[in-house]
Amino acid sequence: MLLTGCVSEEEKRLQTDQTYEGEEMFRLSYSLDEHVAYSFYPMEYYRDSTNQSTLPGCPTVVINELTSEVVLTFGQAECPTNRALRSGKLILHYPDDTLSVENHQVEIRYEDYWAKGIKMEGRRKLFETDTIATELILTDSIFDFVITDANRSTTQLNGIFKHELIIQNDTLLNYTTMGSGGGRNITGRPYAMEITQKKEFSVGCGQEGFAVAEIGQERWIFERTASPDVIHTVIYEQAEDCNHAVHIQLDDGKELIKKQQ
Repeated sequence: MLLTGCVSEEEKRLQTDQTYEGEEMFRLSYSLDEHVAYSFYPMEYYRDSTNQSTLPGCPTVVINELTSEVVLTFGQAECPTNRALRSGKLILHYPDDTLSVENHQVEIRYEDYWAKGIKMEGRRKLFETDTIATELILTDSIFDFVITDANRSTTQLNGIFKHELIIQNDTLLNYTTMGSGGGRNITGRPYAMEITQKKEFSVGCGQEGFAVAEIGQERWIFERTASPDVIHTVIYEQAEDCNHAVHIQLDDGKELIKKQQ
């Protein structure tokens, strides 16, 4: 009884209705995935006006050669591929040092950046760790990544991920993501997540404005105070129209099905 009395009303609600955690997992996972592909391209790619005109989300592109930054500003015009309803700025910083000449490095920052009604803040650093003829492997270090939902509730994550880019004739065809992270959820409780089966993304679907993985699986563990920790599973299912389905299997046996649209 004493333990129960120490649990907040919000925590009690989460323990009896895990759908809150399911929704939170979808928001966070989607937020991590929906913009990362912009960082896969070198600064040289953004200097080409032809490439600028085909970017999903139709951002305006400003290149600051002095600071080695590319600023992508979303939401300023009508855009058929802005399915994520992006607004605000993504700032891509390319370190101006000797390593950047040979190895792909980029840092992502956010300035009042929103997608699907979610605000994102924090920092991501991606750097090349391996290259073969048809693949580029990038390590993605995420620091104090925070999302804020419509109720002004926040979720925080730190993590390390790896992206394997499949390239043919200098063209990015698709990519996969692996890795893990953790932090605190909307009630302040610790959680951990791991991609247990590679998440696969099609660049073609990305060009159409879709950012949900077509294949993959995640495992999420949420800490509890007065009961055992809960384990949820997320499974991605491919759809022909690129609007892939996300099956969230909750610890209590319930299932949520989410889509980008």
